[in-house]
Amino acid sequence: MTLPDNMDKENAIDARRLKTMSHTLKTCIKQAFKRKGLTCGMTSCGELLHRYPGTVMFCILPSTDNVSVHIHQMLIQAFCRENGIIIIELDDEAKLATLISKLMDRIHGVRILGNADDTSCVLLQYPKQGYGNNDKKLIEFYEEMMRMSYPMPHLTLPD
Repeated sequence: MTLPDNMDKENAIDARRLKTMSHTLKTCIKQAFKRKGLTCGMTSCGELLHRYPGTVMFCILPSTDNVSVHIHQMLIQAFCRENGIIIIELDDEAKLATLISKLMDRIHGVRILGNADDTSCVLLQYPKQGYGNNDKKLIEFYEEMMRMSYPMPHLTLPD
């Protein structure tokens, strides 16, 4: 199935909105890091999803050319859909890796579950004190996109 060449203008996603949501996602990642609610790496993410799926708010999956990683991502994606976990797809894994690396450089000590060098899958857990404004914005964006008739957009993290 392919997308029609002339999609409804009402379904078009404003580039500014995507940019805003990309900044919102970056803020959510930073907040999850600060509260120790960030898990990196396919294996660690799989273990967390298996044991405590109800604690996961967002699953971030960056695009990859690695077939093996892509297959693992598809399995994680299916599990997340089945368990009502929001899936956010990114265009660029390098920007995600850079962001997490910068966060790790600023703080000494363990703040991330799993392997911070593996950003093929990143999970953000629910905050214990309830949603923040950025969490709510990202959830609302996701729900709005799910109501549209074409695939979810891939976000691009800002530099």
